[in-house]
Amino acid sequence: MARAAQTTITVDGRPVVIKRKAVKYVRLHVDPKDGHLWVSMPARLGLAHVVAFVRERRSWIEEAQRKVAARQAALAAAAAVPPKVPLSTPIWGQETPLDVREWTGSGAPPAVPAETEAGLVVYVAPGQAGDAAAVWDAIGRFYHSQVELALPTLARKWEPVVGQQAARWTVRAMKTRWGSCRKDTGRITLSRQLAALPPQMLEQVVVHELVHLWVANHGPEFYRRMDQALPGWREIRRAMRRYPAGGGLGPVA
Repeated sequence: MARAAQTTITVDGRPVVIKRKAVKYVRLHVDPKDGHLWVSMPARLGLAHVVAFVRERRSWIEEAQRKVAARQAALAAAAAVPPKVPLSTPIWGQETPLDVREWTGSGAPPAVPAETEAGLVVYVAPGQAGDAAAVWDAIGRFYHSQVELALPTLARKWEPVVGQQAARWTVRAMKTRWGSCRKDTGRITLSRQLAALPPQMLEQVVVHELVHLWVANHGPEFYRRMDQALPGWREIRRAMRRYPAGGGLGPVA
């Protein structure tokens, strides 16, 4: 598949990266990592149309970039403070006590924590009970396993409803998104941090990414298909805004 033609222009002192693609509408995107401005546009449109489009949305762009800058500043401040070993962690929306134990058995400690009636038992290597990074790493592996366990059932449930089938499902740590979809390959990736949220939020992300196999953008057709497949998705999405995508639930790297 040919790559989209890409160029960079400056609009009122603001760099704008433009991609000419096989799309019907002009799309504006502020990169959540660095605040850079991206525009996807139909190949037939001239640059003057993009300039006008960006100027019309100046207030929205400034607010979006302000939020990105504030989030990055907060993350930098948090990174400067040594993390503490957590006493609990959310699992499917329920705060769950942690029982951190140093492994005394032979070989390496179990890679995935064990869920019990009393909470989540996290085994770490001798001397690491006070190592927050080691504990969070184990929690991350537990989240990963939980999303992977839930996926087959959710795929069987929602792929027929949406009318699309993912070529491949993957789970990984994601810092700024709950999920992503490669429409060209059919690959869908989900954040392992979704295991911290109520189960209906994972379902909403599954449906969201499956719909992207029909529609790459968030235009009217995308929302029509979302409403058809999962009528209550908007309420779930609003509730998800309480949770910072990816990096707000402990270290994810």
